Formats: sequence, C-alpha cells, structure tokens
Amino acid sequence: IHADSAGSEARGATVYSLREGVANYLKRSASREVVNTVLSDQDKTVKQSKDFDTIRGFLSGLVEREVEVTKERTSVFARSLVEYMSASTTMMNNPDRTAAFAVLKTAKVPAVLVELAFVTNREDAKRLQSDEWRSSVSERGRCCCNCLCAATLSAALPPEGRNPGTR
Repeated sequence: IHADSAGSEARGATVYSLREGVANYLKRSASREVVNTVLSDQDKTVKQSKDFDTIRGFLSGLVEREVEVTKERTSVFARSLVEYMSASTTMMNNPDRTAAFAVLKTAKVPAVLVELAFVTNREDAKRLQSDEWRSSVSERGRCCCNCLCAATLSAALPPEGRNPGTR
C-alpha cells in the first residue's frame, strides 16, 4: 500500500494486479525452472528413462496449474478490495488495473498493490493525515484479506472438513 503522486486533479485509490502478459510469461518461466530444478543433470536415471517426457509434462502441468490458481485468486482479491474499499474511500475511475510492478512479479501468493491516494491532491493529502480515515480504509482492507484467506482455506479442506457437523 502506498500513496502516489500525479497532477493535482488525480484522486482516489487504485488496486493493481499483475498484467496478463507478464503473468503468462512468469507461468512459462516457473514451469521451466521447476522442471530444471527437479530434473537436474544429476538425475541421469530419470533423463534416460522413457518416462522422462511424461514426468516433465506432469511437473510443468502442476506448476502451471498453481500459477493459474494464484492468478485467479489475485483477480478475485483485487475485485473484492475495490468493492470493500469503495465503502470507505474515493476510488479512481476504473480502479481495478493491471501493471508489471516488481512486487507483483515475485509473488507466489495472491498479491495486489494498492495506491491509496495521491499526495498531490489536496483532498487525498488531507485524508492521508486523518487517523479515522486511515483506520477505516485499513479495516476494510483487513476484512477483505481475512475473507480471501478464509475462502482459500475452506477450498483446501476436504468436503468432510468444511462442515464438521456432517459426514
């Protein structure tokens, strides 16, 4: 979370997630990295096996699936943050945006970058100085994070673990 600067007319919060093209590149890169790490030159037995391509394809598929799930969760998280935060602060026009920021490229979990306000806008700058406003906005963000974590954990549990009262 940070404050941005621009012309004095720019105002409001923006939520950035990873740009689609960059996400696809990272998915391919992660897939190659895992295959190369797991199936290194030291593992001659596997490389000489007729199953090498199957194993490599399987590992690549697992990594690509994990990256895709993270990308989808990030998208849900970004949209949810926009909705939650809009109840407590002004949002930019089209506040759900994509970018190729380094902090988003390195994420192994759902990640967004929130530009909370513009320090160059008089009204935003005033809000940034308000304890009440910062508390309200951060509470909305915390609530959204908690919801994402609860949904992720719930999805990871086996069906019988989701509702302990039934089997």
